[in-house]
Order: sequence, then C-alpha cells, then structure tokens
Amino acid sequence: MRCVFRSVFVACALVLLAACSTTDFAQPIKDFSTAAKKAQTDFTGYAGTLEKLKGEQNVNDVADDPDLLKVDGCKLRVKPARCVLLVRGEALKPQYLVHTGQIMTAIVTYSDDLTAIASADDIGQLKTASDAIPGAVNGLASAVDAFSAQQHRPTNLSAQVAAISTPAGEILTIALTKIAEYEKLKALREATARMDAIFPDAMLLMANVAITNQNISNRTLFRNYEAARAAYSAAAGPVKNKLKERPKPGAPQQQQDAYNKELADLQSTLRNALNSYNTAAQGLDAGLKNPSQAAFTALADSHAALVRALEMPEPDFKTVFAKLQEFAQITATVAADVKKIDDALNPKTKT
Repeated sequence: MRCVFRSVFVACALVLLAACSTTDFAQPIKDFSTAAKKAQTDFTGYAGTLEKLKGEQNVNDVADDPDLLKVDGCKLRVKPARCVLLVRGEALKPQYLVHTGQIMTAIVTYSDDLTAIASADDIGQLKTASDAIPGAVNGLASAVDAFSAQQHRPTNLSAQVAAISTPAGEILTIALTKIAEYEKLKALREATARMDAIFPDAMLLMANVAITNQNISNRTLFRNYEAARAAYSAAAGPVKNKLKERPKPGAPQQQQDAYNKELADLQSTLRNALNSYNTAAQGLDAGLKNPSQAAFTALADSHAALVRALEMPEPDFKTVFAKLQEFAQITATVAADVKKIDDALNPKTKT
C-alpha cells in the first residue's frame, strides 16, 4: 500500500513539474530579493530624513508652545527606569531609523531565505532554508509591533504568527531531482503563505506612517520654502532699485566703475538667494510628490502576486515581474526625492 501511495505521489509531482521547473520560479524569487535589498537601501535614507524632520518639527512646536513638552520618568530609584522628553506622547527625537531598519532587515532576511529555498542543491539545504522561514516571519512581526507601539497604533502581529512558528513541514528525502524540484516549489508555497499572514498588515502600517510623516515633513519643507522665498525677495529689491540708478551714457568712468561694482555685489547675493530658493522649491516639490506610501503598497502587491503565482498549478510569474518593476520605479523616485528633501533641509553654503 505504501509503495502504491509513493508511486502516485511521484507521478503527481512529475506532472506538476512538467510545467514548472526551477528556472520558472527561481528568477521571480531572485528579483523579489533584489527589490527587497534595494528598498532597504532607499528607505534607510528615507527614514533618516523623516527622523530629522520630525525631530525638527517637535522642537519648533515646543518653541511655539512650551507646555507641549512633557517628561517621562527621569527619577532615581523609580521603576520603570527611563528618562524621555515627550511631545504629544512621543519622543522629542523619534527613532524611525532604528525601527524602519529592523523592519527592512527582516524583509531582506525573509527574501534571502526564499532564495536559499529556490537555489538549494540538495534536500538538506532545502530543509535548512525552509526551517529558517518562521524566524524571518517572527522577526518582521516583532519589528512591526515595536514600530507601531511607537506610533501609538498598537499591533500584535507576533501573536498572529505564534501558531505558525514551528519548522516547515517535513521535507521528503527522495533522491530524485524532479521530486526535489517539486519540494522546492512546495517549500516556497509554505514559506510565502506563512509570511502572507502578516505581510499586508506590516506594509499597511508602514504606508500609513509614511502618509502621516509626509504631512509633517511637508510643513517643515514649506517653512523653509517660505524663508527662501523671502530671502530672494529681499535680495531682488535692491537689484531692481540699483538698475534704476544706472549712470547715463557719458558719465565719469569712476562713477560707472563704482556703480558696476555695487551692482555686481547685489547680483551675487541675488544669485545665491535664487539658488537657495530653487533648492527649497525642489525640496517642497519632492515632499508633495513623494510616493513613499505607494512603495510599501507596491511591495505588498509584489508579495501577494508572488504568493498567488506559486499557488497556481502551473505558476505564471508575469504579474510578479510587472509588480516588481512598478515597485522598482517607485523606490527610485523615493531615493531621488529624499536627496532633494535632504538638500533643501541642509543647504550647502559657498565658502
């Protein structure tokens, strides 16, 4: 009876693999991993910029209303031991970089584990890679829970994944290449299904945080823009007035030389003010258009497309590739916008 069952199992696996080889699912897994690493790099810069913006906004808010500042702890021999300055219930200097870094690291670890499954050379490697998936899922859940707690949007994703934190299903040790390929596909299905239980919630949180923080950053960028515009207007006025004082033809050379020098100095100030004005405008433009929340949605869509494709009897990854391409375009825009925003907040002064 056991031999009959195994023969049926082998036959079914071979039929499934006739339409899906390693090369079919290895490339989209590799591309998802590449996208995750790119996102980690881009969003590290994004989180760092947000951290500076929110800290600056909090300081400005306290300057406008000192009563906003509260003290949490800061007493000896009192539990829990801590000392934090708070504004509206959150740290004066928030730590977006730490939590975003932990979340993106967990996603990269997960994508590396998927790649290890897809590229495993033997059943032993396949089982090792499969058994690492629950740790990656738990890592993302814990990182999101920590970040959401800081954002006063408490989640409990760690509890959601507790039921699936055991090692992946037993890998059949059958020394047949095609069966090993089938087991890779099976392991990928199990791994992505596990992560799919929390991945949409994790990305939704990140998208919501991105929207909130974009509003905060835009207020700071707008304030810088207004200051740059005022500085440009202040520099433009004297130039306009000086142009009305141009010496008449035939005026003494000494008078013309003095006029030209005064005009050149005023125009130099105007050029610097104009460059600062343009940098501030580009920063505000980037802030208004920044698609950071769309990037998290696109990453969630890419993962969902990967899960659906792997569940198909005959996996088709066209949608996965399209979603990953969309995600790559969005993250490239985010990276470019972050540079413009950072330039606007930290203008380079000419020496």
